Amino acid sequence: MVIFGAIFGGALFYTQGCEAWDVSKISIGMLLVGILLNALMIPAPTRMDVRGLGEIYPLNGPTWSLFFEYIGNLLYAIILRRLPLWGLRLIVLISGLGLIGVAVYGTQGDLCLGWAFTPENALGGSLRLLFSMTMGLLLSRTLHTRTVRGSFALGAGLFVLLAVLPRLGGEEAFWLNGLYDSLCVLILFPLLLVINVRSEGISPRMRQLCTTLGDLSYPLYMVHYPLLYCYYAWVKNHHLTFQQSLPGALGLLFGSILIAYLALRLYDGPVRRALAKRYL
Repeated sequence: MVIFGAIFGGALFYTQGCEAWDVSKISIGMLLVGILLNALMIPAPTRMDVRGLGEIYPLNGPTWSLFFEYIGNLLYAIILRRLPLWGLRLIVLISGLGLIGVAVYGTQGDLCLGWAFTPENALGGSLRLLFSMTMGLLLSRTLHTRTVRGSFALGAGLFVLLAVLPRLGGEEAFWLNGLYDSLCVLILFPLLLVINVRSEGISPRMRQLCTTLGDLSYPLYMVHYPLLYCYYAWVKNHHLTFQQSLPGALGLLFGSILIAYLALRLYDGPVRRALAKRYL
């Protein structure tokens, strides 16, 4: 899907031009280089940034998190899997405190960090990686899998509640949203994991639905951002109000899901099965 996402982002690139960024200044040759770098998970140099945002993967922004995941896999293979529990707890504590610091005292009041070539993003992305990796390892080693009836509904309700809450505070109180983000990442999201690991009594139909949504999440993650760039350019070029842009927003939502589903069924699934059959 990384390769698919790179090609998909490149295919839509010249449809994303607007007053905010001029894509016409990028030659086809440079675009092809960008697609290759994205497909190989190599961060693009700053001079290839076309939006002025400093993205390390300008053709498909969310690839940045997969870049950090690959680093995490290397850390796991070399160091993390060998650490005792006290070592994992120490990293969880230090990285957690660091996340609170960058969220509360940062310039944006959130943890949306890791996607750009800036010191703040490098620090924030590294802290996000260290905390999530070590917290996951810590839970896997210490969590007892005793099931609890009704925990699935509780976890689903908590997830919906967290998803619908708006950003807290304003420009005069960035720290408030930073504190909320920290609470979610450090406590509530791990709690969601614990709750749902212990769930039982899920119907076969609900289990199948959850499995399908889980399978769909990765392709959706890799296709939605190029479409979002197109939507943003359309709104800017036509000077649309929020109400006027709603049909396009709905098209973005359902179009992303449809393309992700087709990518899953026609590309990702068959390729994975072929590779598994050949090499496993």
